[in-house]
Amino acid sequence: VERSRGLGDVYKRQVQGPEWGWSAPATLGCLALSLALLGLFVRLEQRSADPLMPLRLLGYPQLRMAMVITALFMSSFGVQYYFLSLYFQQVYQFSVLQSGLAFLPSTLLCTAGIWGAERALLRVGLRATLVSGLLLGALGIGLMYLALPGSSGFVGLLPGIVIMSIGQGMTWTCLLYTSDAADEGLG
Repeated sequence: VERSRGLGDVYKRQVQGPEWGWSAPATLGCLALSLALLGLFVRLEQRSADPLMPLRLLGYPQLRMAMVITALFMSSFGVQYYFLSLYFQQVYQFSVLQSGLAFLPSTLLCTAGIWGAERALLRVGLRATLVSGLLLGALGIGLMYLALPGSSGFVGLLPGIVIMSIGQGMTWTCLLYTSDAADEGLG
């Protein structure tokens, strides 16, 4: 409960901060409450006989890195479906079905990125494959960002979608590979 409420208050602060003002008492209160609840969660986890997340797991550098990369992944690639679906429907006036169909190219290309990452992991290793996937994804997001204002519709976004989706598939594969390796090490 403490973890959920603590993270919920962090989220509320991020969402309401621009409206309330970043230094407003309500914003700072949410931050203080969330930090206190997250601190309580850590304290309870340390004392629990059967914790949700044994804190000793944070002692594994590979797992810590996987957590950081997962946070980066979800805050960039993970939110694109939400924002693009809104963009397709509100700016391009796509129906819900048309918006869903607009994601078919990214789904197929993400699958191609997964396929490519599987081979790259064997040839060049985890680090090079992961960095390549993240860089491709960042390049794709950048191209989409540049294309959004005044683009020639959906087709104008496709170069960014192609590159980002391949990078997304590569990164996702590396994250799964890293988490599997961490599981084996925790045995």
